[in-house]
Amino acid sequence: MSKMRKTLLIVSLCLVFVIALVAIFLFGPMPMRVDWSKVHKVENNVTLLSEGCDGKPAELIKYKEDGTTVDETPWKVLQFTDLHYGDKMADNETTLYKMLDAIYDEKPDYVVMTGDIVTSIRGRSRAVQLCNIFEKLGIYWTYVLGNHEGDQILALSRKELIDICASYPHCVLDNSTQYTSKGAKVWGYGNCVVNLLGKDKKVVQSMIFMDSGDAITDEDAEKVGVKKGSYDFLKDNQLEWYEEQVKASVALNENVKTMLFIHIPLIEQSSLVYVRQSEYAPEDDASNRVVLLSEDPNYLNTINVDAAIKERAAAALAKGEKASLSVGKAKVTVYPAVYKKAEDSERVLDGKIIGFYILKDGWSYVKGTGCQEGCCSSDYNNGTYALMKSLGDHVNGLFCGHDHVTNSVLFESGEYTKEDSPVYLCYGICGGYATYSLYTHKMSNDQDELKGYSIITIYGDSSFDYNGVQYTDTSVKTPYIVGNLPVNAVS
Repeated sequence: MSKMRKTLLIVSLCLVFVIALVAIFLFGPMPMRVDWSKVHKVENNVTLLSEGCDGKPAELIKYKEDGTTVDETPWKVLQFTDLHYGDKMADNETTLYKMLDAIYDEKPDYVVMTGDIVTSIRGRSRAVQLCNIFEKLGIYWTYVLGNHEGDQILALSRKELIDICASYPHCVLDNSTQYTSKGAKVWGYGNCVVNLLGKDKKVVQSMIFMDSGDAITDEDAEKVGVKKGSYDFLKDNQLEWYEEQVKASVALNENVKTMLFIHIPLIEQSSLVYVRQSEYAPEDDASNRVVLLSEDPNYLNTINVDAAIKERAAAALAKGEKASLSVGKAKVTVYPAVYKKAEDSERVLDGKIIGFYILKDGWSYVKGTGCQEGCCSSDYNNGTYALMKSLGDHVNGLFCGHDHVTNSVLFESGEYTKEDSPVYLCYGICGGYATYSLYTHKMSNDQDELKGYSIITIYGDSSFDYNGVQYTDTSVKTPYIVGNLPVNAVS
Protein backbone atom coordinates (compact mmCIF):
# COMPACT_ATOMS: atom_id res chain seq x y z
CA MET A 1 0.00 0.00 0.00
CA SER A 2 1.36 3.38 -0.98
CA LYS A 3 2.12 6.03 1.60
CA MET A 4 -0.68 8.23 0.19
CA ARG A 5 -3.22 5.42 0.50
CA LYS A 6 -2.18 4.74 4.07
CA THR A 7 -2.55 8.42 4.88
CA LEU A 8 -6.01 8.53 3.27
CA LEU A 9 -7.04 5.39 5.16
CA ILE A 10 -5.92 6.83 8.50
CA VAL A 11 -7.65 10.14 7.80
CA SER A 12 -10.84 8.30 6.76
CA LEU A 13 -10.84 6.15 9.89
CA CYS A 14 -10.29 9.20 12.08
CA LEU A 15 -13.13 10.98 10.32
CA VAL A 16 -15.46 8.01 10.80
CA PHE A 17 -14.47 7.85 14.48
CA VAL A 18 -15.18 11.55 14.98
CA ILE A 19 -18.53 11.29 13.18
CA ALA A 20 -19.43 8.28 15.33
CA LEU A 21 -18.59 10.17 18.52
CA VAL A 22 -20.68 13.17 17.40
CA ALA A 23 -23.59 10.89 16.49
CA ILE A 24 -23.44 9.17 19.87
CA PHE A 25 -23.30 12.53 21.63
CA LEU A 26 -26.21 13.97 19.65
CA PHE A 27 -28.47 10.96 19.26
CA GLY A 28 -27.26 8.28 21.64
CA PRO A 29 -29.26 7.26 24.70
CA MET A 30 -28.04 9.59 27.41
CA PRO A 31 -30.43 9.31 30.35
CA MET A 32 -30.93 11.99 32.96
CA ARG A 33 -28.96 11.68 36.16
CA VAL A 34 -31.52 10.30 38.61
CA ASP A 35 -30.75 9.42 42.21
CA TRP A 36 -33.25 6.59 42.53
CA SER A 37 -32.81 6.51 46.30
CA LYS A 38 -34.71 9.82 46.33
CA VAL A 39 -37.66 8.35 44.46
CA HIS A 40 -40.10 6.55 46.73
CA LYS A 41 -43.75 5.58 46.89
CA VAL A 42 -46.37 8.17 47.81
CA GLU A 43 -49.22 6.62 49.75
CA ASN A 44 -52.64 7.20 48.22
CA ASN A 45 -55.91 5.34 47.88
CA VAL A 46 -56.53 5.82 44.16
CA THR A 47 -57.54 2.86 42.02
CA LEU A 48 -57.77 2.62 38.25
CA LEU A 49 -61.26 1.22 37.87
CA SER A 50 -61.20 1.23 34.08
CA GLU A 51 -58.10 1.65 31.90
CA GLY A 52 -59.90 3.44 29.09
CA CYS A 53 -59.07 2.35 25.57
CA ASP A 54 -60.56 2.32 22.09
CA GLY A 55 -62.32 5.60 22.72
CA LYS A 56 -63.75 4.74 26.14
CA PRO A 57 -62.91 6.99 29.13
CA ALA A 58 -60.59 5.77 31.85
CA GLU A 59 -61.99 5.86 35.37
CA LEU A 60 -60.16 6.70 38.59
CA ILE A 61 -61.75 6.22 41.99
CA LYS A 62 -60.62 6.61 45.61
CA TYR A 63 -61.42 3.94 48.18
CA LYS A 64 -61.15 4.10 51.94
CA GLU A 65 -58.85 1.73 53.82
CA ASP A 66 -61.37 -1.14 53.58
CA GLY A 67 -60.86 -1.12 49.81
CA THR A 68 -64.58 -1.10 48.98
CA THR A 69 -66.09 2.09 50.42
CA VAL A 70 -65.76 5.10 48.11
CA ASP A 71 -63.70 7.95 49.54
CA GLU A 72 -65.76 11.07 48.84
CA THR A 73 -63.09 13.58 49.85
CA PRO A 74 -62.07 16.13 47.19
CA TRP A 75 -59.67 15.12 44.44
CA LYS A 76 -56.26 16.76 44.55
CA VAL A 77 -54.68 17.14 41.12
CA LEU A 78 -51.26 18.65 40.42
CA GLN A 79 -50.61 20.33 37.07
CA PHE A 80 -47.02 20.51 35.85
CA THR A 81 -46.18 22.17 32.57
CA ASP A 82 -43.14 22.96 30.41
CA LEU A 83 -40.64 20.95 32.43
CA HIS A 84 -38.40 20.64 29.35
CA TYR A 85 -36.42 17.56 30.28
CA GLY A 86 -33.77 18.14 27.64
CA ASP A 87 -30.00 18.02 27.26
CA LYS A 88 -28.96 20.35 30.09
CA MET A 89 -28.24 17.88 32.86
CA ALA A 90 -27.99 20.39 35.70
CA ASP A 91 -31.31 21.98 34.75
CA ASN A 92 -32.90 18.54 34.43
CA GLU A 93 -31.83 17.65 37.95
CA THR A 94 -33.13 20.92 39.41
CA THR A 95 -36.45 20.47 37.60
CA LEU A 96 -36.78 16.82 38.54
CA TYR A 97 -36.14 17.25 42.25
CA LYS A 98 -38.39 20.31 42.43
CA MET A 99 -41.13 18.18 40.86
CA LEU A 100 -40.50 15.30 43.24
CA ASP A 101 -40.45 17.57 46.30
CA ALA A 102 -43.78 19.04 45.22
CA ILE A 103 -45.29 15.58 44.86
CA TYR A 104 -43.97 14.48 48.25
CA ASP A 105 -45.28 17.66 49.91
CA GLU A 106 -48.68 17.71 48.23
CA LYS A 107 -49.38 13.94 48.07
CA PRO A 108 -51.71 14.34 45.07
CA ASP A 109 -54.30 11.84 43.95
CA TYR A 110 -53.45 12.45 40.29
CA VAL A 111 -50.94 14.41 38.18
CA VAL A 112 -51.44 16.02 34.76
CA MET A 113 -48.65 17.21 32.46
CA THR A 114 -49.64 19.89 29.96
CA GLY A 115 -46.87 19.54 27.41
CA ASP A 116 -43.25 20.31 26.60
CA ILE A 117 -42.11 17.75 29.16
CA VAL A 118 -39.69 15.45 27.30
CA THR A 119 -37.98 17.71 24.78
CA SER A 120 -34.57 16.15 24.18
CA ILE A 121 -33.44 14.50 20.98
CA ARG A 122 -32.63 11.63 23.35
CA GLY A 123 -36.30 11.55 24.25
CA ARG A 124 -36.71 7.79 24.49
CA SER A 125 -34.42 7.37 27.51
CA ARG A 126 -35.95 10.39 29.25
CA ALA A 127 -39.52 9.24 28.57
CA VAL A 128 -38.74 5.80 29.98
CA GLN A 129 -37.12 7.38 33.04
CA LEU A 130 -40.12 9.63 33.65
CA CYS A 131 -42.51 6.69 33.36
CA ASN A 132 -40.40 4.62 35.77
CA ILE A 133 -40.34 7.52 38.23
CA PHE A 134 -44.15 7.57 38.34
CA GLU A 135 -44.26 3.80 38.63
CA LYS A 136 -42.06 4.04 41.71
CA LEU A 137 -44.12 6.95 43.06
CA GLY A 138 -47.26 4.88 42.55
CA ILE A 139 -49.23 7.89 41.28
CA TYR A 140 -51.51 7.94 38.25
CA TRP A 141 -50.71 10.60 35.68
CA THR A 142 -51.56 11.75 32.16
CA TYR A 143 -49.34 13.35 29.52
CA VAL A 144 -50.50 15.95 26.96
CA LEU A 145 -48.18 16.62 24.03
CA GLY A 146 -46.66 20.08 23.67
CA ASN A 147 -45.19 21.74 20.60
CA HIS A 148 -41.61 20.67 21.42
CA GLU A 149 -42.22 16.94 21.68
CA GLY A 150 -40.81 15.40 18.52
CA ASP A 151 -39.90 18.71 16.88
CA GLN A 152 -36.21 17.89 16.35
CA ILE A 153 -34.74 15.90 13.48
CA LEU A 154 -34.33 12.21 14.43
CA ALA A 155 -36.05 12.86 17.77
CA LEU A 156 -38.54 10.48 19.32
CA SER A 157 -41.79 11.00 17.42
CA ARG A 158 -44.96 12.25 19.06
CA LYS A 159 -46.71 8.94 18.46
CA GLU A 160 -43.79 6.92 19.84
CA LEU A 161 -43.72 9.07 22.97
CA ILE A 162 -47.43 8.54 23.59
CA ASP A 163 -47.05 4.81 22.94
CA ILE A 164 -44.19 4.56 25.45
CA CYS A 165 -46.10 6.40 28.17
CA ALA A 166 -49.34 4.48 27.55
CA SER A 167 -47.49 1.18 28.06
CA TYR A 168 -46.87 1.92 31.75
CA PRO A 169 -49.57 0.97 34.30
CA HIS A 170 -49.71 4.33 36.08
CA CYS A 171 -49.87 6.47 32.94
CA VAL A 172 -53.57 6.89 32.23
CA LEU A 173 -53.45 7.51 28.51
CA ASP A 174 -55.28 6.13 25.49
CA ASN A 175 -52.87 5.80 22.58
CA SER A 176 -55.45 4.45 20.16
CA THR A 177 -56.86 6.51 17.29
CA GLN A 178 -60.07 8.27 18.24
CA TYR A 179 -63.10 8.63 15.99
CA THR A 180 -66.15 10.86 16.14
CA SER A 181 -69.61 9.29 16.23
CA LYS A 182 -69.81 9.93 12.48
CA GLY A 183 -66.65 7.92 11.88
CA ALA A 184 -64.27 10.83 11.27
CA LYS A 185 -60.70 10.18 12.39
CA VAL A 186 -59.66 12.54 15.17
CA TRP A 187 -56.37 14.35 14.52
CA GLY A 188 -53.47 14.04 16.96
CA TYR A 189 -52.07 11.61 19.50
CA GLY A 190 -53.13 10.97 23.07
CA ASN A 191 -56.61 12.49 22.81
CA CYS A 192 -58.44 10.85 25.69
CA VAL A 193 -60.78 11.25 28.66
CA VAL A 194 -60.17 10.42 32.32
CA ASN A 195 -63.23 10.43 34.57
CA LEU A 196 -62.76 11.07 38.28
CA LEU A 197 -65.43 9.26 40.29
CA GLY A 198 -67.04 10.11 43.59
CA LYS A 199 -70.15 9.21 45.55
CA ASP A 200 -72.05 6.22 44.16
CA LYS A 201 -69.25 5.90 41.61
CA LYS A 202 -70.63 8.85 39.69
CA VAL A 203 -68.39 11.06 37.59
CA VAL A 204 -67.53 14.26 39.46
CA GLN A 205 -65.20 15.64 36.77
CA SER A 206 -64.30 14.62 33.24
CA MET A 207 -60.72 15.51 32.37
CA ILE A 208 -60.42 15.80 28.58
CA PHE A 209 -56.90 15.75 27.11
CA MET A 210 -56.13 16.85 23.55
CA ASP A 211 -53.14 17.24 21.27
CA SER A 212 -52.89 20.92 20.25
CA GLY A 213 -50.06 20.24 17.80
CA ASP A 214 -46.85 22.03 16.95
CA ALA A 215 -46.42 24.48 14.09
CA ILE A 216 -49.25 24.85 11.62
CA THR A 217 -48.68 23.11 8.30
CA ASP A 218 -48.22 25.28 5.22
CA GLU A 219 -51.38 23.73 3.80
CA ASP A 220 -53.45 24.64 6.86
CA ALA A 221 -51.90 28.12 7.02
CA GLU A 222 -53.01 28.80 3.47
CA LYS A 223 -56.41 27.25 4.08
CA VAL A 224 -57.27 29.37 7.13
CA GLY A 225 -55.45 32.50 5.99
CA VAL A 226 -52.66 32.87 8.55
CA LYS A 227 -48.92 33.23 8.14
CA LYS A 228 -46.77 30.14 7.78
CA GLY A 229 -45.05 29.06 10.97
CA SER A 230 -47.90 30.10 13.24
CA TYR A 231 -48.69 27.77 16.12
CA ASP A 232 -51.20 25.01 15.51
CA PHE A 233 -54.83 24.72 16.63
CA LEU A 234 -57.42 22.07 17.46
CA LYS A 235 -58.92 20.72 14.25
CA ASP A 236 -62.64 20.57 13.44
CA ASN A 237 -62.76 16.80 14.01
CA GLN A 238 -61.11 17.31 17.41
CA LEU A 239 -63.72 19.88 18.40
CA GLU A 240 -66.51 17.58 17.24
CA TRP A 241 -65.01 14.78 19.33
CA TYR A 242 -64.56 17.13 22.31
CA GLU A 243 -68.22 18.16 22.22
CA GLU A 244 -69.25 14.51 22.09
CA GLN A 245 -67.11 13.72 25.15
CA VAL A 246 -68.67 16.54 27.15
CA LYS A 247 -72.16 15.30 26.25
CA ALA A 248 -71.17 11.71 27.04
CA SER A 249 -70.07 12.81 30.52
CA VAL A 250 -73.36 14.63 31.07
CA ALA A 251 -75.19 11.44 30.12
CA LEU A 252 -73.42 9.75 33.05
CA ASN A 253 -74.12 12.59 35.49
CA GLU A 254 -76.36 15.48 34.47
CA ASN A 255 -74.65 17.80 36.96
CA VAL A 256 -71.07 17.03 35.96
CA LYS A 257 -68.58 19.58 34.68
CA THR A 258 -65.51 19.04 32.55
CA MET A 259 -61.98 20.38 32.14
CA LEU A 260 -59.98 20.59 28.91
CA PHE A 261 -56.19 20.17 29.01
CA ILE A 262 -54.06 21.24 26.03
CA HIS A 263 -50.63 22.81 25.58
CA ILE A 264 -50.96 25.78 23.21
CA PRO A 265 -53.22 28.57 24.56
CA LEU A 266 -56.29 29.91 22.80
CA ILE A 267 -56.24 33.24 21.00
CA GLU A 268 -58.71 34.62 23.58
CA GLN A 269 -55.92 34.39 26.15
CA SER A 270 -54.27 37.34 24.41
CA SER A 271 -56.94 39.53 26.04
CA LEU A 272 -54.33 40.25 28.71
CA VAL A 273 -51.12 41.80 27.37
CA TYR A 274 -47.89 42.83 29.03
CA VAL A 275 -46.49 46.22 27.99
CA ARG A 276 -42.95 47.23 28.75
CA GLN A 277 -42.79 50.73 30.16
CA SER A 278 -40.27 51.83 27.52
CA GLU A 279 -42.64 50.76 24.73
CA TYR A 280 -45.73 52.62 25.85
CA ALA A 281 -47.14 55.75 24.23
CA PRO A 282 -50.38 56.62 26.04
CA GLU A 283 -52.23 57.89 22.97
CA ASP A 284 -51.85 58.99 19.40
CA ASP A 285 -53.46 62.08 17.91
CA ALA A 286 -56.40 60.24 16.45
CA SER A 287 -57.96 57.54 18.59
CA ASN A 288 -56.52 57.01 22.07
CA ARG A 289 -54.84 53.78 21.01
CA VAL A 290 -51.93 52.09 22.67
CA VAL A 291 -48.83 52.13 20.49
CA LEU A 292 -45.91 49.83 21.25
CA LEU A 293 -42.47 50.19 19.71
CA SER A 294 -40.35 47.07 20.05
CA GLU A 295 -37.10 48.51 18.66
CA ASP A 296 -37.02 52.28 19.05
CA PRO A 297 -38.95 53.86 21.94
CA ASN A 298 -38.42 57.33 20.48
CA TYR A 299 -39.72 56.49 17.03
CA LEU A 300 -43.04 58.26 17.62
CA ASN A 301 -41.17 61.56 17.91
CA THR A 302 -39.56 61.25 14.48
CA ILE A 303 -42.33 60.20 12.07
CA ASN A 304 -45.99 60.73 11.41
CA VAL A 305 -47.15 57.46 12.90
CA ASP A 306 -50.84 58.15 12.36
CA ALA A 307 -50.58 58.14 8.57
CA ALA A 308 -48.63 54.91 8.45
CA ILE A 309 -50.91 53.17 10.92
CA LYS A 310 -54.16 54.26 9.27
CA GLU A 311 -53.19 52.88 5.89
CA ARG A 312 -51.68 49.56 6.93
CA ALA A 313 -53.57 48.68 10.12
CA ALA A 314 -57.10 50.00 9.56
CA ALA A 315 -58.57 46.61 8.68
CA ALA A 316 -57.26 44.91 11.83
CA LEU A 317 -58.23 47.77 14.11
CA ALA A 318 -61.73 47.89 12.62
CA LYS A 319 -62.21 44.32 13.81
CA GLY A 320 -60.96 45.21 17.29
CA GLU A 321 -57.73 43.28 16.76
CA LYS A 322 -54.13 44.30 17.22
CA ALA A 323 -52.10 45.30 14.20
CA SER A 324 -48.39 44.65 13.78
CA LEU A 325 -46.44 46.49 11.11
CA SER A 326 -43.03 47.80 10.20
CA VAL A 327 -42.53 51.52 9.75
CA GLY A 328 -39.02 52.21 8.54
CA LYS A 329 -36.68 50.28 10.80
CA ALA A 330 -39.11 50.11 13.68
CA LYS A 331 -41.73 47.48 14.42
CA VAL A 332 -44.97 48.93 15.69
CA THR A 333 -47.79 47.03 17.37
CA VAL A 334 -51.04 48.92 17.73
CA TYR A 335 -53.76 47.79 20.11
CA PRO A 336 -57.29 49.13 19.56
CA ALA A 337 -59.14 51.20 22.11
CA VAL A 338 -60.87 48.07 23.49
CA TYR A 339 -57.66 47.52 25.47
CA LYS A 340 -57.20 49.57 28.63
CA LYS A 341 -54.46 49.71 31.22
CA ALA A 342 -55.30 47.28 34.02
CA GLU A 343 -55.54 48.75 37.50
CA ASP A 344 -52.58 48.18 39.84
CA SER A 345 -50.84 45.95 37.32
CA GLU A 346 -47.40 47.56 37.34
CA ARG A 347 -44.38 45.29 37.53
CA VAL A 348 -41.61 46.81 39.64
CA LEU A 349 -37.94 45.84 39.64
CA ASP A 350 -35.30 47.57 41.77
CA GLY A 351 -37.79 50.30 42.63
CA LYS A 352 -38.68 51.12 39.02
CA ILE A 353 -41.82 50.32 37.02
CA ILE A 354 -40.70 48.16 34.11
CA GLY A 355 -44.11 47.28 32.68
CA PHE A 356 -47.83 46.70 33.23
CA TYR A 357 -50.86 44.95 31.72
CA ILE A 358 -53.47 46.12 29.26
CA LEU A 359 -56.77 44.24 29.33
CA LYS A 360 -59.40 43.87 26.64
CA ASP A 361 -62.89 45.20 27.36
CA GLY A 362 -65.27 42.50 28.51
CA TRP A 363 -62.56 40.38 30.13
CA SER A 364 -61.28 40.01 33.67
CA TYR A 365 -58.32 38.25 35.23
CA VAL A 366 -57.47 37.06 38.71
CA LYS A 367 -55.14 39.47 40.44
CA GLY A 368 -51.93 37.71 41.35
CA THR A 369 -51.87 35.98 37.99
CA GLY A 370 -50.60 37.64 34.84
CA CYS A 371 -48.41 37.59 31.76
CA GLN A 372 -44.98 39.00 31.14
CA GLU A 373 -44.89 38.17 27.42
CA GLY A 374 -47.14 38.00 24.38
CA CYS A 375 -49.64 35.15 24.16
CA CYS A 376 -48.13 32.55 21.80
CA SER A 377 -51.41 31.11 20.54
CA SER A 378 -52.25 30.17 17.01
CA ASP A 379 -53.02 33.14 14.76
CA TYR A 380 -56.19 31.32 13.75
CA ASN A 381 -59.27 31.34 15.96
CA ASN A 382 -60.66 27.85 15.51
CA GLY A 383 -63.71 28.42 17.73
CA THR A 384 -62.63 26.31 20.72
CA TYR A 385 -63.60 28.94 23.29
CA ALA A 386 -66.93 29.64 21.59
CA LEU A 387 -67.71 25.91 21.71
CA MET A 388 -66.69 25.66 25.37
CA LYS A 389 -68.88 28.64 26.18
CA SER A 390 -71.86 27.08 24.38
CA LEU A 391 -71.38 24.04 26.63
CA GLY A 392 -70.71 26.30 29.61
CA ASP A 393 -73.10 24.64 32.05
CA HIS A 394 -70.85 21.60 31.83
CA VAL A 395 -67.43 23.21 31.35
CA ASN A 396 -65.21 24.51 34.15
CA GLY A 397 -62.42 25.69 31.93
CA LEU A 398 -59.26 25.13 29.95
CA PHE A 399 -55.79 24.49 31.37
CA CYS A 400 -52.69 24.96 29.22
CA GLY A 401 -48.97 25.78 29.30
CA HIS A 402 -46.57 26.88 26.55
CA ASP A 403 -45.81 30.48 27.66
CA HIS A 404 -43.14 30.31 30.35
CA VAL A 405 -43.60 33.65 32.13
CA THR A 406 -47.39 33.63 32.15
CA ASN A 407 -49.80 32.23 34.73
CA SER A 408 -52.91 34.23 33.91
CA VAL A 409 -56.42 33.11 34.81
CA LEU A 410 -58.84 34.86 32.45
CA PHE A 411 -62.61 34.88 32.16
CA GLU A 412 -65.31 37.04 30.66
CA SER A 413 -66.50 39.82 32.95
CA GLY A 414 -69.89 39.38 34.61
CA GLU A 415 -71.80 38.45 37.72
CA TYR A 416 -71.39 34.80 38.63
CA THR A 417 -72.52 32.27 41.18
CA LYS A 418 -71.02 28.92 42.14
CA GLU A 419 -73.67 27.20 40.01
CA ASP A 420 -73.36 29.66 37.12
CA SER A 421 -69.61 30.22 36.89
CA PRO A 422 -67.54 31.40 33.90
CA VAL A 423 -65.51 29.28 31.53
CA TYR A 424 -61.98 29.90 32.78
CA LEU A 425 -58.84 30.08 30.64
CA CYS A 426 -55.97 29.06 32.90
CA TYR A 427 -52.23 28.94 32.33
CA GLY A 428 -50.30 26.53 34.50
CA ILE A 429 -47.04 27.78 36.04
CA CYS A 430 -43.93 26.75 34.13
CA GLY A 431 -41.85 24.30 36.17
CA GLY A 432 -38.79 23.78 33.99
CA TYR A 433 -35.38 25.32 34.64
CA ALA A 434 -34.05 24.85 31.10
CA THR A 435 -36.58 27.41 29.87
CA TYR A 436 -36.53 31.17 29.63
CA SER A 437 -37.83 32.84 32.77
CA LEU A 438 -38.37 36.18 34.47
CA TYR A 439 -34.81 35.84 35.75
CA THR A 440 -33.25 35.15 32.33
CA HIS A 441 -35.36 37.97 30.85
CA LYS A 442 -33.95 40.30 33.52
CA MET A 443 -37.42 40.94 34.89
CA SER A 444 -36.68 39.49 38.32
CA ASN A 445 -33.74 39.01 40.65
CA ASP A 446 -35.05 35.61 41.77
CA GLN A 447 -34.49 32.65 39.45
CA ASP A 448 -37.34 30.76 41.16
CA GLU A 449 -39.98 33.46 40.57
CA LEU A 450 -42.87 32.18 38.45
CA LYS A 451 -41.46 28.67 38.51
CA GLY A 452 -43.69 26.13 40.15
CA TYR A 453 -46.89 24.15 39.70
CA SER A 454 -50.66 24.41 40.09
CA ILE A 455 -53.13 22.62 42.33
CA ILE A 456 -56.63 21.74 41.15
CA THR A 457 -58.99 20.64 43.92
CA ILE A 458 -62.19 19.01 42.66
CA TYR A 459 -65.28 18.57 44.82
CA GLY A 460 -68.15 16.12 44.62
CA ASP A 461 -70.46 18.72 43.05
CA SER A 462 -67.97 19.33 40.19
CA SER A 463 -66.90 22.71 41.57
CA PHE A 464 -63.18 23.33 41.92
CA ASP A 465 -60.42 25.42 43.46
CA TYR A 466 -57.31 26.49 41.54
CA ASN A 467 -54.14 27.46 43.39
CA GLY A 468 -50.69 28.47 42.22
CA VAL A 469 -47.49 27.49 44.01
CA GLN A 470 -44.13 29.06 43.25
CA TYR A 471 -40.84 27.51 44.21
CA THR A 472 -39.87 30.79 45.88
CA ASP A 473 -42.02 29.62 48.80
CA THR A 474 -43.89 26.36 48.40
CA SER A 475 -45.66 26.84 51.73
CA VAL A 476 -47.76 29.57 50.09
CA LYS A 477 -50.71 28.27 48.07
CA THR A 478 -52.05 31.32 46.25
CA PRO A 479 -55.80 30.96 45.58
CA TYR A 480 -56.95 31.94 42.10
CA ILE A 481 -60.36 30.25 42.00
CA VAL A 482 -62.28 29.09 45.08
CA GLY A 483 -65.52 27.15 44.80
CA ASN A 484 -65.81 27.98 41.08
CA LEU A 485 -65.54 31.73 41.76
CA PRO A 486 -62.56 34.01 40.98
CA VAL A 487 -60.59 35.55 43.80
CA ASN A 488 -59.69 39.28 43.62
CA ALA A 489 -60.83 39.71 40.03
CA VAL A 490 -59.61 42.70 38.01
CA SER A 491 -61.70 44.07 35.15
